[in-house]
Amino acid sequence: MLEMTPTAVRLIERYDDGEDIIHFTFEPVSIEAGLPDVADPKKVSPGQFFMLSVPGKGEAAFTYAATPDERGHFCALIREVGQLTESLFDCKPGDILGARGPFGKGWPEFGQRKVLVIAGGCGLAPVAAEIDALIANNANPVVYFSARSEAMLVMKNERERWHDAITLYEAVDNQDGASKTYLKGRELMTNLDTIMAEHGGFDEVICCGPEGMMEAVCHYLTDRGFPADHIWLSLERRMHCGVGLCGHCYVAHDLVCVDGPTYRWDQLGELVVKEKFVQPPRELASMGHAEEVSDGCCSSEGGGGCGCSGF
Repeated sequence: MLEMTPTAVRLIERYDDGEDIIHFTFEPVSIEAGLPDVADPKKVSPGQFFMLSVPGKGEAAFTYAATPDERGHFCALIREVGQLTESLFDCKPGDILGARGPFGKGWPEFGQRKVLVIAGGCGLAPVAAEIDALIANNANPVVYFSARSEAMLVMKNERERWHDAITLYEAVDNQDGASKTYLKGRELMTNLDTIMAEHGGFDEVICCGPEGMMEAVCHYLTDRGFPADHIWLSLERRMHCGVGLCGHCYVAHDLVCVDGPTYRWDQLGELVVKEKFVQPPRELASMGHAEEVSDGCCSSEGGGGCGCSGF
């Protein structure tokens, strides 16, 4: 039997972390019986997500921007885009919320393989915990992160820490008034050419961002002979239950909340083709869930992480 009852969690810290974006840290209210699954570092993997609920308002899915530590503290990056996230933005440290999870499939174990991480906008949140895991494993990933403007370069504290440990490229579309010089965000292919020339020989690539960007990255790589089954993406879809019951996150015959949100490019490409011909069961497609439940990004009030449209 599925356990759908949220665990009580306490908001312990919040701070601005980008334009209309807040970085939240939570802890379980009680650990007398041990850490609950949603806050247990032995149960949570980078790339997974959890359902966060505001009493009387509803719940939505968010990626783990930082997976739980030994105290059960975990983080989410949340952008205000609707009624639920507006309620979250009204919360103060000490407020009690609900959380359940972890859900979905996280990033695979890469060991010592050479990994290139590519993220756009709020798509940095679903890959952030994996970057930390790779650093902890002495895998030394190379990271490319782009945003529309300097104000949208999220996760400032994490990026400052990464700059001291790994190679981190940063790019912005609009550099007007920027405090320093960045790569030109609209020149993605040129920037990737630079990274490949300077580092090259990557074993794996993981990517999260607007789906148009992810598709462009996949074609760039495969056109140059990089194997599709070594490209990993985090996909965003509306998620209402997290356990494959409601059917809101169908891609062809896959439920993103269960079978994803991480996919290999070869797998996802096949699903996108099938989606044109395969529809979810009518009784699932017609379930009347309020769209406001899925009003966020920077995580996954839709699934994988960045608030973007379909391929």
